[in-house]
Amino acid sequence: MPLAQDDQRLLLALIWSLKPSDLSVLQAHLQEAGASQIGTTKNSGNDIFYSKLQALGLAREVPLSLDLPPATLEALKNMKTFTLTEAGKAELSSTMEIALNSGYPPSDSIVSPEAIQMLKVYAAEGNAPSQSKLGFLFQDGIGVESDQAEALKWYRKAADLGDIKAHNNIGFMYFAGSGIPKSLDEALKWFIKAADLGSTGAMDNIGEMYSRGLGVAQNYSEAFKWFHKAAELGHGPASCKVASLYSAGQGVPQDNVQAYLWFTVGIAAGIDATKNLAAVASQMTPEQITEADLLASQWKPREGK
Repeated sequence: MPLAQDDQRLLLALIWSLKPSDLSVLQAHLQEAGASQIGTTKNSGNDIFYSKLQALGLAREVPLSLDLPPATLEALKNMKTFTLTEAGKAELSSTMEIALNSGYPPSDSIVSPEAIQMLKVYAAEGNAPSQSKLGFLFQDGIGVESDQAEALKWYRKAADLGDIKAHNNIGFMYFAGSGIPKSLDEALKWFIKAADLGSTGAMDNIGEMYSRGLGVAQNYSEAFKWFHKAAELGHGPASCKVASLYSAGQGVPQDNVQAYLWFTVGIAAGIDATKNLAAVASQMTPEQITEADLLASQWKPREGK
C-alpha cells in the first residue's frame, strides 16, 4: 500500500537527514536483489532512521537469535538489526533522488522530530554536514523554533570542519545582520572563504555585492569575474547575470552572441529568462544566432573542486 502523502513528505526529510556514511549504506542495500540485514547501534542516528521506517511499515527489526553464545549476545546488546520490506525498498528507491536533489531541506518535506534528533546525534558526533543542516533548520525555523544564535553555533562548528554551506550561510547572517551584528565586510570575507572552497552560491553573492556596490565600490568588471566563475560551474542565476552584463556591455565588451549563449545556459538550468533571450535575439543577425546556438549546444559546465 503506498504511503500517505504526509508520510512521503516525512520520508524525504528523513533521507536528507542521514549522514553521508549511513546514506551510502542505505544506497548499497537498495541495490541488493534480495533481503539484507542492516545493523545499527541503539539510539544512533541510523537507529532513529530505521525505527521510524519500521513505524511507517518500510522496515522491520530482526530479533537476535537466542541460540547465539552468551558472549556474543552480550557484545550485541547495544545493537539492533533491521531489514527493509519490499514496500520500503520501492518507496526509498523512488524517493531517494528527490530527497537529495530538490532543495535544502527537500522541497515540500516535513521535518519531523525524528529527523531533528538524527541531525542532533550526528552533529554531536562532529559530522560537519549534519551540523550545517541543523544550523539551517534553526536559522529558518524549520521543524524547530527559529534560533539565530543556535544556527550560528552549528554553522561555526561546521565551518571549522570545512563545510562549504556553513561558510556561505555565515556570510548571509553577517550580510543580513541575522542573529549577529550586520557587517558587509565580514559577509564578504565569509563569501570569499566559501567561494574558495567551491561554493557557486557564494561566488554569485560576491558578484551581487560588486554589481550593486554593497560594502564595496561598485565594480562591474569584478562582478562579471565572480558571476562568470559561478556560471562556468553550472550556476543558473549567475549564467543569466553574465548574459545581462554582456548584453549591456557592463564590465565586459558588449557581445550579443555571448549574451544569447549565457541566457540559453541559464534557461537550461531552470531559470525563466526566455523574454531576455528573445530581446537579445531581436538585435542579432541570423548568422549570429546560428553561432550562439552552436556554442550553447557545445557548452558543458566546468568541473569544480
